[in-house]
Amino acid sequence: MLTQEELKSLVHYDQETGLFTWIKKKPQGRYKQHLGWMTNKGYVEICIAQKRLKAHRWAWFYVYGELPKQIDHINEIKTDNRLCNLRIVNTKQNHENRGAQKNNTSGFKGVTKRDNKFIAQIMHNQKQYYLGMFCSAEEASQAYKKKANELFTHYQGQA
Repeated sequence: MLTQEELKSLVHYDQETGLFTWIKKKPQGRYKQHLGWMTNKGYVEICIAQKRLKAHRWAWFYVYGELPKQIDHINEIKTDNRLCNLRIVNTKQNHENRGAQKNNTSGFKGVTKRDNKFIAQIMHNQKQYYLGMFCSAEEASQAYKKKANELFTHYQGQA
């Protein structure tokens, strides 16, 4: 693995945009202004000195010189690698800040549709909380967000 100093000699990380650029042209003659490609899971990945890492992990290492076990995107946008959008979390906190699952049909985290009504529920510390049945997905989502703000230490939703 590179040192932080070696990394900074090869690339520049812009904390305001979250983008990486080469400092000078690569020896092979290939040059690309912004580094990285999209993975099938929606993250930006970058290969520097034969080491492949997700861009948010490179960003953290570039600024702080360490690679913590988990780094979270606060706004849940996996391509937003600005430093202000990154934070160290544990597994539980990382899961608290996940978006709706791919098989979610309501479009809102914690909301399911049943008989033209929307049910809001949330899980915390292996306990299921039923938050009610609502006429709209938006109302159910607001109930979820309100409860999530009470329960979760790293939740960023607006109630």
